[in-house]
Amino acid sequence: MAYFFFHHPLDSRKGIPGRYAFSAIAAIASDRTTMASVPIRACIDGFADNHAGPNIDPCPFASPLPLIHSFCRIDRRGGKYYVPDTDRILSFVVSPGDTIVYGHLRTRDSRPKALFVDTALVVASAPSLPTETTANNKHAIVCDERMVRALGCTSLTWQQFIVSDVWRFNLADADQRGTHAHTRIPGHRVIIGSASPSADAAAALVARTTSFVSLVDETSARPQPPDLLADAPRELIDKLTAWLAGNDRMCRGMKPPSPLPDDLGLAIYDAARASSGRGGRHSGFVAIPPLVRPANLHV
Repeated sequence: MAYFFFHHPLDSRKGIPGRYAFSAIAAIASDRTTMASVPIRACIDGFADNHAGPNIDPCPFASPLPLIHSFCRIDRRGGKYYVPDTDRILSFVVSPGDTIVYGHLRTRDSRPKALFVDTALVVASAPSLPTETTANNKHAIVCDERMVRALGCTSLTWQQFIVSDVWRFNLADADQRGTHAHTRIPGHRVIIGSASPSADAAAALVARTTSFVSLVDETSARPQPPDLLADAPRELIDKLTAWLAGNDRMCRGMKPPSPLPDDLGLAIYDAARASSGRGGRHSGFVAIPPLVRPANLHV
């Protein structure tokens, strides 16, 4: 089991989404108990509160799947997309059981200043979507029953699939009219997260075997994911500082998806769980995907 950190923006700028508060209904869990069908606010990929872009990535509104990462920085080759010390993008590196922590890292003088974590994705699989090579040597993602089969949603027909949340809020962007209709990689891989049933979620959090989404930090001026370093134990800060000392690219603007030492990955997973919902009614609880979308979600 390996850990990875995926850096993405906290604030939207120049057409790139940030992390904003989305209302949802979800099962929530702490390391002691679970509750079903709770109204929450979680920080999710978008352009404003309850305002999604053409796709949410990673997407917790992913029913009938738990959680999916389909496009962001895994649809083309190049140094800034490759996992360091490999010539492969993240979806071709991860294996079932690995964990990807999504968040925003701020540094100063090569030391950690803040670490906001919005999502932890425990990898269930990384299936290849069907693609067809086009005349300009790009690869069009095939949107038909073959996509449904590749994702393992074999109980659904194509017509049922295209009214599902995972299509509407994520994979529809692969349609010929979407912004991700083409990929630079034949056999484009997506990453599907696993999630424990709500009855087992507390134990799975302790075992670190379930994906989760952090609840909004209610103490911040702007709704945002919790900053783990605001109340982190010294041990976490020291581990993060040591990791940055050997990974100077993580102190620059473009931070590649990067492997974490196991002890640091475990510490971030646990700290994100503990910091979730800081200052709110459900402090210390995380949302277990898939989340149920609000009626007012703007796309």
